[in-house]
Amino acid sequence: RLFGPVARTHAMFMQQPAPMQALDSLAITFAFARPMTAVLCGVRPTPLFWRLHVFGANGSVEATGDRELVVRLTGKPLERRTFEPANAMRQQLERFGAAVAAKAPPADWPIPPAQMLGTIAAVESVVASMRSGATVDAIAP
Repeated sequence: RLFGPVARTHAMFMQQPAPMQALDSLAITFAFARPMTAVLCGVRPTPLFWRLHVFGANGSVEATGDRELVVRLTGKPLERRTFEPANAMRQQLERFGAAVAAKAPPADWPIPPAQMLGTIAAVESVVASMRSGATVDAIAP
């Protein structure tokens, strides 16, 4: 949503033989339709942890889990923002239930259908790249 649709992916999956499978790792590079890129990495043995870090010309924004945001801007002090916990899955299911009952998506639906299809195309291109070892186009229907 931040950068537009994914245009291409390249994935590398490193699978270890048993009993070392707990050391499996995955690295994916995304090229977006706009001239931007992203990298997604995962290592199986780590405890539950995630972070999203977006870099720009004048700073960066980092989400360190689902409740904290760190903003770093050139020439300004580091800023930390903390948010109240939210049950995102419940919110999504409630909106989905309301859409089913109304037989139409609500006006404030958080993810447009075209974006859903684009996400599916990106995931399919990641799987294809993992299998082939090649860069794969992500083309939404």
